[in-house]
Amino acid sequence: MEVVSKYNGGFPEPDTFVINSREEMINNLINLKADINYNIFQIVEAVSDRLVSGIIPFGRDAGGNLICFDYRSSQNPTIVFWDHEIAGGGDLEEAITPICETFTDFLNMLHEASEE
Repeated sequence: MEVVSKYNGGFPEPDTFVINSREEMINNLINLKADINYNIFQIVEAVSDRLVSGIIPFGRDAGGNLICFDYRSSQNPTIVFWDHEIAGGGDLEEAITPICETFTDFLNMLHEASEE
């Protein structure tokens, strides 16, 4: 809750994490205030037909994908990556890729992007 209160809608730095041996970037945390554009309510409504129940977004990448809490099997959510292109193709479960076990783990894995 402290992170949400302090960084609501913010842009994390560092902002890069690894998933399936490739680097991804979190562009911003999703705003929880209803009176701000691109807030949690607007985002969930926009993707509700493609988002599996129990998957709750908290961040976005620059390409329209979401970083989410996965509450499907526990009150203690894991962190997953939701790919909007795969979900748009109709394979809702394939659109979800595990990142790590906890939000703390996610914060700890953020790093500066590698130079290529």
